[in-house]
Amino acid sequence: MTSSQTQQTQHWRGQSGRLYVYQVVPLHNSFPQVAGNYIFARLDTEQNSWIPVYIGQTANLATRIANHEQWGCARHHGATHIHAHVNQGGEVIRQAEEHDLLLKFRPPCNASVGATFPGRNHSAATQSVG
Repeated sequence: MTSSQTQQTQHWRGQSGRLYVYQVVPLHNSFPQVAGNYIFARLDTEQNSWIPVYIGQTANLATRIANHEQWGCARHHGATHIHAHVNQGGEVIRQAEEHDLLLKFRPPCNASVGATFPGRNHSAATQSVG
């Protein structure tokens, strides 16, 4: 997100139907010290879709992503990119977006930290590229 190059974007639709637009960057990228939502994801080239392996929100993207306790899990599940966007709406708004996406996608690394996903079947969900 700190690069001046043109950024790829990805649209993620939550369980509610709401659409969220994220910038897609490689895992090694640095981030600004701003509030936002983020997704550790891997690309399924056969399906041409992104698979979220962890979904989160933070008051500071720079420190949260740099020191994330789920890096091991994310890498184990093949994460190659971080999808992120600035969200200055406050913690309640960031948490609502996080929850909306968690309910739809049920990422494996969120389950490893005790997230629950009521009302969903147990199949993994993906999001088409674009």
